[in-house]
Amino acid sequence: MQFTLFSNAFAKEGEYRDIPFSEVANYPLGLHEDKKQSPMAFFGRLKNNNRSSGYVVLSRDGIVLDFDHVDMEITDRIHDALKGFNHWVHSTHSHDPKGNHHSLRVLVPTTEPMTKEDFPHVVDNFVFKNPRLKELHDEGYLDMSIKDVTRHFFLPSAHPDRKDKTYNHIKGGTPYIPDTRKRTTANSASSGEPVVTQRNISLTKEAGRLISLHKHKPTVVREALAFNEKFNPPLDIQEAMTVINSIWKKHFKDNPEDTPITEIPSGRRSYTIEEYRGLPPVEWLVYNLIEDKSMNAIYGASGSTKSFLAIDLGMHLALGMDWFSYEVYKPIPVIYVAVEGGGGLLKRIDGWIKTHNNTTPKNFIIDRDVISPKDEKSVDGFIDFYKDKGFKDGMIIVDTLNANARSSGIDENGPEMGLVVAAFQKINIALNCSYTLVHHTGKDESKGMRGHTSVHASMDTILYVQKKDSGKSWTLEKIKEGEDGITYGYFTDVVETTEDSKGNMQTTLVVRPSIRLEKQEKRINFRGNQKVIWNYVKDYLYPLESKRADVDSLLNAIYERWSEHPTDKRKHDARKVITTLKNYGILETGTFIDPDTKHKEIDQIWITKKGLEY
Repeated sequence: MQFTLFSNAFAKEGEYRDIPFSEVANYPLGLHEDKKQSPMAFFGRLKNNNRSSGYVVLSRDGIVLDFDHVDMEITDRIHDALKGFNHWVHSTHSHDPKGNHHSLRVLVPTTEPMTKEDFPHVVDNFVFKNPRLKELHDEGYLDMSIKDVTRHFFLPSAHPDRKDKTYNHIKGGTPYIPDTRKRTTANSASSGEPVVTQRNISLTKEAGRLISLHKHKPTVVREALAFNEKFNPPLDIQEAMTVINSIWKKHFKDNPEDTPITEIPSGRRSYTIEEYRGLPPVEWLVYNLIEDKSMNAIYGASGSTKSFLAIDLGMHLALGMDWFSYEVYKPIPVIYVAVEGGGGLLKRIDGWIKTHNNTTPKNFIIDRDVISPKDEKSVDGFIDFYKDKGFKDGMIIVDTLNANARSSGIDENGPEMGLVVAAFQKINIALNCSYTLVHHTGKDESKGMRGHTSVHASMDTILYVQKKDSGKSWTLEKIKEGEDGITYGYFTDVVETTEDSKGNMQTTLVVRPSIRLEKQEKRINFRGNQKVIWNYVKDYLYPLESKRADVDSLLNAIYERWSEHPTDKRKHDARKVITTLKNYGILETGTFIDPDTKHKEIDQIWITKKGLEY
């Protein structure tokens, strides 16, 4: 193998060596307080063995991978990804297990030298055609600046205080056969270099903000890649990761007082106003209905068809199909925990599939075991089981809440229901997912969701299901972000599924949306100043044919009539009431071009269609 060795980071003249890879991999550990005093190497040949300004790369003889800010468990995944290849994994000078700062370097020899033109393509193919390496890259552990053909690396060294904390393993195998074919991406120029666009600039700014905020690389990578997906089209993931890794390194180089963390921060989160303002906007699983990472409930009386509605929701989420009139952005994995009525669940699902072009979602999972909220092993076991299956960013539907609470001996009417909510919140966080609890009403349906108020209070979205003589419907009873009170009607069609053991055809019900029912507007109850100003507004605007006037003219008329109100507060309070009346939807304002002057803008105010009813 061809190496060019330098005595330290400051040396310009090197020594060319053509030696076996094993000899380099057995290089003795150097102890230096400053890593720049450590010997350096170039994996290949340089013109005149010189690395001064303007040096020329003649060839590369291998690939060097850098893994920064990782958990030591990553070593097993690295060796697994490189199984069959000759490779050397060692810790770098900055490796500090005690300080939770793990840094590893990997060298992989190739069967033949690579030109400087071919080298970036070889690295691309080596990483992205290996699913396990690609996975490490996508999680933010692998820095793609390794494509730089001029890149040198330090030979194994450590601070004297950390000499017993080093990692050094050589694995036998065969060298990698270079694949020099150029990988094409949607965001590459004809030269093969990334195009610097507004997307790059925006992602750079967002990555910097996230790094300052979290200092935890997997979190930064996850949120930055989610930000990238908002572009149309998004940057290629390789290009996006190159941006993120570059800003990560620059941040900690420019801010040496900052320390990256390798564990997800736990406990309390705090932000300045500007930091909080910079947090990502609301993400939706079902637009304007169900948020990503949210806590939701579907409830109704026994026999109201709430479980059929829950199945319908789950199947739409799993397939990425719009639900009622709400947009579903993409397919997500769904776990349906069927504790009650599980025996008939398959029949219900088969009925749904039959009425939807025989489309079977591959990511709809049925779970028949209870989750006992007071039993830590039960909750943790559920989390560990689905973590191992790779479940994340999905929806868990629990049918029913009460059945799972009973498994822990929890009275649904008592304060212990808070433990139930806490258990599902733990699952919500651990699996980075949302959940929907199917629940009952009490004997008096008018009193709403059965049980302790802690359940209702903790939910982001609540759907109330009703079955009346006039038909079936669900109402958006509560939503954290959006308009509540909206009602949708639906039918439940009888569908034949399969024959039972006696040859009788089985049937089930399938939800079929009908219409959105008009929301019943609450009549406005004017109080105090609102009543006074509204009467003044009506007296001024009603006689006008257009029911509109200049804002200033209306306000001046109000000031003159409102004589019983303090003069110094008249203007402020009148404007405040006008704003409130606009929020009620009975007044509206706008800016128009003066028809006389043709250019002067004037502010006008008018009574809306709704306002004419008052």
